[in-house]
Amino acid sequence: MGISVRWAQPNDLEWIVAELRKFSEFYGSHHTLFGDTEYVTNTVAGLIKDHVFLVAISGTELLGFIGGALHDHFYNPKIKVLSGLVWLVTKQFRSTSAGVDLLQAFSEWGRKCADWITLSIPNHSHLSQESLSRFGFMFQEKTYLLEVV
Repeated sequence: MGISVRWAQPNDLEWIVAELRKFSEFYGSHHTLFGDTEYVTNTVAGLIKDHVFLVAISGTELLGFIGGALHDHFYNPKIKVLSGLVWLVTKQFRSTSAGVDLLQAFSEWGRKCADWITLSIPNHSHLSQESLSRFGFMFQEKTYLLEVV
């Protein structure tokens, strides 16, 4: 299976939005992550146009995606940060190199355009800290969620 990574295109939006809807159901929150199809579609379209949103493909089959926003650091605008917002490989392709290929391409883009690249990984992810450190990422912070219901 030959996997390549390319910039997401507008005709990928329907599939991306459908996968984000599935992820929202899997996430297990009282507050759905996926609120409105039009809003999610416009948000992803904005990331494709103005930030970074990449897809992994094999032939014509979409396998996964990674996306983030490039912005000034909150404390110091001289630091450009690429904040990873979403990184997903569909379940049937998680045993392939698609996730690694996506992270590699995302990191390469970030190295050219940013000073920092940040990622948040769900606590139920099977991705190890050692795997990320091979890409140069260091464990820096923990993120906590208090869900108010």
